[in-house]
Amino acid sequence: MIKKISILLILTCCFYSMTGQVYNLIDSPGFSTGFSSAQPGGLEEDYPYRYKIFLPSLAVGFSQNGPSLYDLIKQDQAGDYFINFNQEENLEAENPYRGSTTLNSFGFAINLKNWNFSLGHSARIIGSLNFPRETYTLITDGNAALIGQEVSVGVAMQGTSFNQYALGVSYGTSAARIGVKIKLLTGSQDVSTEEYSVRLFTDDDIYQLRFTNNYIINSSSLFTFTDLEDFQFDFDRNLINTLFTNNIGLGFDIGMSFKISDESMVAVSVNDIGKITWKDNVTNYRSKGGFSFDGIDIADFIGNESVVELRDSILNLLEFEETQESYSSKLPLQFNVSFLHHLNDKIDLDAAFNLASLNGFSYYNLRVGAFYKLSDVARLGASYSYNQQEIINLGIAGVFKLGPIQLFVRTDNILGVLQPIKSGYTNGFIGMNLLLGSPDDIISEFD
Repeated sequence: MIKKISILLILTCCFYSMTGQVYNLIDSPGFSTGFSSAQPGGLEEDYPYRYKIFLPSLAVGFSQNGPSLYDLIKQDQAGDYFINFNQEENLEAENPYRGSTTLNSFGFAINLKNWNFSLGHSARIIGSLNFPRETYTLITDGNAALIGQEVSVGVAMQGTSFNQYALGVSYGTSAARIGVKIKLLTGSQDVSTEEYSVRLFTDDDIYQLRFTNNYIINSSSLFTFTDLEDFQFDFDRNLINTLFTNNIGLGFDIGMSFKISDESMVAVSVNDIGKITWKDNVTNYRSKGGFSFDGIDIADFIGNESVVELRDSILNLLEFEETQESYSSKLPLQFNVSFLHHLNDKIDLDAAFNLASLNGFSYYNLRVGAFYKLSDVARLGASYSYNQQEIINLGIAGVFKLGPIQLFVRTDNILGVLQPIKSGYTNGFIGMNLLLGSPDDIISEFD
């Protein structure tokens, strides 16, 4: 079972999502932070166009609180993975892991005077896993370390893959812009915990162990569960052969930007408002109730294969009821605020704050940076980011214009790219656009 739990941890944490928008909210999100787009953003004023063709781009991200996957997951000589139970000093009260991948396959945008219209497709994977400190303590030390306490030991997880078809529109002047993006979502695979309440109390008088739980695992075409020691994943379905499914959802991104001076701009956006309703190959696993044992320390039974009575009793009491009912899973809501200042013809300064919510845990990232214009062809940037996962994150970025071709690359933590499973925070973005034609002159004031 330990081996399967470790594999579940790896699979879930290698999932994740991103999308982003800040300056011209719809077609060139730029200075949103966290796991979001690497599009040049506020620098778009230096890259005017009438038509933009979004060529394939890739964005990936990963973060972890508490023990790093490098320290937590090990591999034995037989090639099997196992959990390294010597990480007490690295534990946090909550230990969330999240991962994200977004492949933008195609897109198109057009500027028509004050209006901008865009459409595009992305394949997205999001994932997270969060466990409290007491879950680790229970597994490693038993409930003796928790005498007289009522603690939560439930594990929350989500692993979702889906296709996204987006249509955006924005309207703006030389001073401000407001926009919205509507996204049709078609789900491919999902496993997620709708409820993950599992509470444990060990009486300090009679040493009675009591569990109360309300645990719901939902799955669509991904997860098959028999009992706590018999579950498996099915990866036959993928984003390519499930471009359109019966798992339909709707999402929204909204935002605006405005100049506070001739050289400075502020932008605000909210991303991924929405959810997916899952109907294909759905299975729900529900366990709800309470049970107790007298005079028991779980530590006495962990790893003791000869003692099966307690294990079987707990598994029976934790029996999951299986149903096939449609369900919904939410997108990870993100909030972004950014600031851009044109210091001079060579230097642009920027700052950004990102707040994301997933599985009951809030992630934030604060970044400051600068871009330097080497020439009309190349701009290079550097940044510093601060978040819960890593205090020091040094990033680099580049935007290059070769005729109509625009190339961009960015990471907020260059060391994290080199050693992702050792770092608390990692992201990376790379992509290419075609910029064609000259834009119309826009009206300087709102009608």
